[in-house]
Amino acid sequence: MSSKTKYVIIDPSMGVFLGTYSMKDFFEEDDATEDVPEYSKSYALFAVNNPFGISRAYGFECEEDASSFIETSFPNSGDEFDMFAVPVNTSDNYPSVVDIIKAGYGDFTFDMLAGLESPSEMIH
Repeated sequence: MSSKTKYVIIDPSMGVFLGTYSMKDFFEEDDATEDVPEYSKSYALFAVNNPFGISRAYGFECEEDASSFIETSFPNSGDEFDMFAVPVNTSDNYPSVVDIIKAGYGDFTFDMLAGLESPSEMIH
């Protein structure tokens, strides 16, 4: 595969932006109800709070797309967030924690490495 540049969002205190999710992602269409307010909310997932063990981040096509996402998704964040977009070379649409570390942003990955599959289950 050829390498391409994707842009990853980073917040210094929250780490790498991994993506978004909503309660709709956890229920079958028939099981869910629109009457439950939490059902329709979307949540941002960052590396500092990664309960799903995700080891890949959402990759934006260009820096402008990432910046636009920050402005529209976190419009009233003020000093609460200090987000910026960084370039990461990857062979995938979703940069891996390894790609992010190679790009020099390992300090912002927190426990993303824990989500990687180990080729061996042997305890060393």
